[in-house]
Formats: sequence, C-alpha cells, structure tokens
Amino acid sequence: MGKRFRPPPTAPPKERMNCTLTEHLANIKEQQETKGSNSKMAEWEKLNSRGDDDLEGPILSIAQKAVHAGPMPEKGKKKKDKKKD
Repeated sequence: MGKRFRPPPTAPPKERMNCTLTEHLANIKEQQETKGSNSKMAEWEKLNSRGDDDLEGPILSIAQKAVHAGPMPEKGKKKKDKKKD
C-alpha cells in the first residue's frame, strides 16, 4: 500500500492593513508618482486631472450622461389626401 496523499500546509494568513482604504490609495498614488519611468505621465495627470468629478452624484450610464435628442414628434398628425383632377 502506498502512502496516503496529504495536501501541503496552507500559507499563513496575511496581516491586516493598519490604514484605511483612502490612506492605502493615497500611498499607492505616491508610489506611482515617485517612479522614474512614469514621472512625465504623473506630471501630465496632475496638470490635466479634474479631480474626482466622476465620483460625485449617482452613477449614470453613458446614455443618461448624453444630451437628450429633443421632444418627440406629435402623434396623430394625418397625411393630406391627394386630390385627383
């Protein structure tokens, strides 16, 4: 008889973060800005970013953000009859 298969031991659980989500995102953003390869891109993003305007208010689909087409034509208009001469 062979040996019974036993799975390897599981990895130890990761430690919980000591900071909130907003602090963590700020730390990641700082790390990305300090990278030398993306420094030009980070500068451009600082100059051209409008902030978190997309996150304000309710979530809207693309169709809801778009400009409305205008009023619907009235129903019930009848075509004119052609008169025979």
